[in-house]
Amino acid sequence: MKYLKVALFTFNLLIWLAGCTVLVIGAWLLLEPSKGHILNLFVSDVKPHETINLIAYSLLGLGFIVLTVGFFGCRAALRGNQCILATYMSMLVALIVTELVTAAIGGLMTFQILSDLEERLTNKLTVDYGHDPTSDIPFSHSLDFAQYKNKNTGSPMSVVSRVFHKNNEKPWLHPQPKDEAACQIEDEEAHEGYRHKEGCLGKVTNWLQCESFTLVFLGMAMAGIQTFGIITSAFLCRTIRDMQEE
Repeated sequence: MKYLKVALFTFNLLIWLAGCTVLVIGAWLLLEPSKGHILNLFVSDVKPHETINLIAYSLLGLGFIVLTVGFFGCRAALRGNQCILATYMSMLVALIVTELVTAAIGGLMTFQILSDLEERLTNKLTVDYGHDPTSDIPFSHSLDFAQYKNKNTGSPMSVVSRVFHKNNEKPWLHPQPKDEAACQIEDEEAHEGYRHKEGCLGKVTNWLQCESFTLVFLGMAMAGIQTFGIITSAFLCRTIRDMQEE
């Protein structure tokens, strides 16, 4: 029984580590708001950073829950009480179901978003892009940021666009040609460093797929660790019951 307690305690340390990882990711999303600019390209009619804040706070909440379950599991391993172990296993089952459902929903939402992304971005670029009061300013800033960060046109297609001044703290908020005369020269070789010819669709798509895969993989890894915790708890609970019967 001693080895089972040690194994369960070890699994809970891993669960704690996973919970801390989720907390760090959530805090990083809050402290690194630039991700909200790119994420706003995939959702419609949102306030700046509203979506990224929702995801960040959800991750922070999940991280605290995982840490709480891990603390409860360490207590169960040290006490070796059947009632505590049964409660702990129930908490793990609920947590695993939540993580798997969240991962599945995240994967489906990513697939749904990417399925019509090009058409939606093209239409929104035509109708809403601009910097006047009638334009969608949050979307325009998000598209400008994507152009600045990825060094592309900011358009789904491969067309030329602006280059940003880098002597500004947030150059994507003040998009101006670096050299307007150089951009208008017919010689394509003279455009180097002044015009971007690569569209942004591929890069923002890869970004969303990478971020989604990271979150799904983290959820699956946590569920796997917690499954081993359930198995170990069940063996420990059975061992305690057999010892009591003897």
